[in-house]
Amino acid sequence: DVETATAELAARAGEVAGSSRASESSSPERASEEPGRIPPARAGTPAILLGVNCRDLQTLRVQPERFAELAPLLPAGLPRVAESGIATPDACAEVVRCGYTIALIGSALMRAPDPAAMVATMLAAGRAAAGRAVA
Repeated sequence: DVETATAELAARAGEVAGSSRASESSSPERASEEPGRIPPARAGTPAILLGVNCRDLQTLRVQPERFAELAPLLPAGLPRVAESGIATPDACAEVVRCGYTIALIGSALMRAPDPAAMVATMLAAGRAAAGRAVA
């Protein structure tokens, strides 16, 4: 079940990522409030997204290898969000190959001289990596 898989993910993520929880958590104190707990989905409530931030929130260093390291530990059936460090079409394609279906692209998009073209290029790279038609 999702709770068991999430508890295992949280325990193993601490070994891989150096934190006590793989989902969005900025401090060990906050993560310990409900370690490894994802609330169950209920009818009429928003869907759960599982985000993996490859930025070390203490040092702000980006570690893109975290996406690949943590992907096999994520529970099945939840949309996976790759957060931080995705600045190129190749990086976008790589997270798709790791099983992420959503990418949070911030700084690279804000710095792009043509944000619309960047979005189109990133989408094309992600769709190509997923084996979907590129529109």
